[in-house]
Amino acid sequence: MNHPNIIPRILGGLGNQLFYYVEARRLALVNNAELVLDDVYKGRYQLDHFNIPCRKATPAERLEFLSRVRRYLKRAMNRRRPFEERSYIQQEVIDFDPRLLAVKPRGMVHLEGYWQSEQYFKDVEPSIRDELRITQPMDKTNLAIAERIRGCLAVTVHVPRFSMCRAVDGCSPCVPID
Repeated sequence: MNHPNIIPRILGGLGNQLFYYVEARRLALVNNAELVLDDVYKGRYQLDHFNIPCRKATPAERLEFLSRVRRYLKRAMNRRRPFEERSYIQQEVIDFDPRLLAVKPRGMVHLEGYWQSEQYFKDVEPSIRDELRITQPMDKTNLAIAERIRGCLAVTVHVPRFSMCRAVDGCSPCVPID
């Protein structure tokens, strides 16, 4: 029997990429499987700055040749199988889906979805926290910025690309930021 591989398709910004990673890593940890990241989809891969133990997918593991057709066929074939036996798992609901926790991969399992709930990785949180340490920056610019941050009271503010707020009196509607 092949050693199982968990292959999440990494897309979106850093926040989404972190959710893809932690769910796939949880599946790999609890099933003694190898985590292999499919990182070449649209967008910029941003997980290289973390201490994560995985490798990048080969072209064959990324389903590169006729990728769109192969993914479509894999999705269609897997919809007919019980969720926990699928080799291509696509997120079906936005909320937490406990079925994903019961998956026991055999061979290669591709994941496609956002999986945005801490419930997907709560049972392996200490391992995940350890792996998501930022690796030391090596260039002078990053070292200087890190020193400035350590020397003052710093606050980080996340500004999403698209605001979800509604206009209020005297406020114009929010617009996407380029």
